[in-house]
This record gives sequence, structure tokens and C-alpha cells, in this order.
Amino acid sequence: MMINKELICIDNDTHNWREAGNIVGNLLLKNQYVTETYLKKIIDYVEEFGPYIVFAPGIALFHARPEDGVLKQGVALTVFKEGINFCAGVNDPVYLVFALAPESNNSHIELLKDLSILLSDNSIKEQIINSSDTDNIANIINSFDYKS
Repeated sequence: MMINKELICIDNDTHNWREAGNIVGNLLLKNQYVTETYLKKIIDYVEEFGPYIVFAPGIALFHARPEDGVLKQGVALTVFKEGINFCAGVNDPVYLVFALAPESNNSHIELLKDLSILLSDNSIKEQIINSSDTDNIANIINSFDYKS
């Protein structure tokens, strides 16, 4: 999995999941990975289905369908230093919020696999959360050995 540093940000001020979704989604929008419709859909799905996107302690993954406005495949990440409450029980607070823009309904599977491998390493997860530099975060993610 590769992530461009332009698709990473660090936030110290956000206090709710909607703001978190808009911040991480706007990284994809401003870099022309998705349309405004996609940004709206990632929020709509959580409003409709609840905090299903919080798939592990401290980690959320906003996503929608390719036909909802994906222009090209990509992954964005925002690190929320204060943590966000998603009303996800034991998985709250959330510090790492990803937004996935899949090109097809099947293309996201490899990205999800890589994310699972990366974030199952607690030391890597902590390095990302504690980093104060987006270049460093990109290097951690891009240099990780996803094959082992």
C-alpha cells in the first residue's frame, strides 16, 4: 500500500465524527480522487448504518461505493491527536481515520488487507499516532513490509 503525503494530515482540534469524516474526505476531494458527492456519501452511510466504520480499537475507515464519485483509487489518513468518539464502544476513542476511494467494488480488498496487516502491528500504530510529521507518517506506511 502506498499513500501520498498530500493525503495525510494531523489534527488537534476536531471533536466529532462528522468533522473527522469531512477532514479526511476533503484530502481525497482536494487532490481529485473523489467528487463532492462521494464526500457526502461517506457521512450519509455512517448516519444510516452507525459506527460500523470503526473496525478496530482507535481506527476508522470512511468509504462509499465507486459509483458514488470515485475518480481514482486512493487512501487518505488523518491522525486525530485528541481522539474522536464515534459511539463505537470499546473501539473509542478513534485516533486514526482513513478514507478509502476504491475504483471498483473488488479493488478495495487488497487495500483493506494491507491496512489490516499494517495496523495489527501495535508499534507501527503507535508510531503513526505519536508522529508530528506527515512525511514521517508517509515513510512509515510506505516502507512497511506488507509481505511478512
